[in-house]
Amino acid sequence: MIYFIDPMSYGNLAVYDYSLLSHNQNIEILFFGSSLYDYKKNVLPTSFIPLFKYNKKKTSLKKAFSYTKSICSLMFRILKDKPRLIHIQWIKFWYVDIIFLFFLKILKIKIVFTAHNVVPHESTMYVCRQYKFYYKYVTDIIVHTKESKQRLEEDFFVPNKKINVIPHGTLDLCTDKEAVRITKESIKKSLNIADQIVFSMLGLQSFYKGSDMVVKMWARNVELHDKNKFILLFWGKNEKIDTSSIDNIENVNINNRYLTNEEFLAAMQLTSVLLMPYRDISQSGVLLTAINESIPFLVSSAGSLSEPLSLVKAGWSIGEPNYENLENHVLSIARKKQEIIDIKNDKESWIFLQNEFSWNSIALETFKIYEKP
Repeated sequence: MIYFIDPMSYGNLAVYDYSLLSHNQNIEILFFGSSLYDYKKNVLPTSFIPLFKYNKKKTSLKKAFSYTKSICSLMFRILKDKPRLIHIQWIKFWYVDIIFLFFLKILKIKIVFTAHNVVPHESTMYVCRQYKFYYKYVTDIIVHTKESKQRLEEDFFVPNKKINVIPHGTLDLCTDKEAVRITKESIKKSLNIADQIVFSMLGLQSFYKGSDMVVKMWARNVELHDKNKFILLFWGKNEKIDTSSIDNIENVNINNRYLTNEEFLAAMQLTSVLLMPYRDISQSGVLLTAINESIPFLVSSAGSLSEPLSLVKAGWSIGEPNYENLENHVLSIARKKQEIIDIKNDKESWIFLQNEFSWNSIALETFKIYEKP
């Protein structure tokens, strides 16, 4: 028996769990996830136990207590079931997770950990040391990019044989298509979107995502202010990004809040070019959703963002994530509307790219790790 543990299996993070586990055919797996899990719940092809309820608590202390209670319950169950392997998706409360890790080591249970990001974004040195300690004691680590593997080896001194590079698959948010269509039409009408080039910055707006560079670029280039040619969607919860310089530009629309999946997909589908000048990233759910939706993207060289562009012409790379590179590329693309249309309409390339990030092969490679001696 194998335990698959994801305390953060809600929202978009649940898509990974379902997409992976839905390809299991003959392995006995118990999935311990969040009580908030709702992604295709009725057709989840493995036994699901809603163990983690900390998200429903209002204070940090209550969340930590609830999480600790869930882990203790899990430990008792492990003593009973004696699973041969445990696959952990996220570290949530450091001191609790490290005690759990040592508990598993004492029982000599194989531990697979998926490092979706080598460390959380904008981590302190203290947090990095925590992860370095954790990586030392797990049996196998799954990362999604070669860059993450290299970072684990060079910065965290993880042995090569311990690291497995398995890509993250495309993200299908599984929303109500009619609800997305209605939302999309409503946005088009309210913003007077016709045949303009729509540049979009979607999701959490933060420094590591380069949101500040997008604000600066749009504010400084009057050429982009032509509402008959261009629109900028700056949609998603804002984390300390000053947008005052673009607040009053007529063709800029700012939506400073967490988006529903329907809103996110509607905005994505209205996008001509998705802007992703990220300063730091391992892998991006926004990019994987864009690939699934066949949306052209402009990315930096951070992490593996530009890797899809080595396979097909699905967009552009600015290279080093800095203001000058972003500005030069956006202005160039803004003057090449037909190129955007051609990329968008190249169905063969999009199908090829989507197949490269297929969950079939990803699940196969993951389950091979389960069978390693």
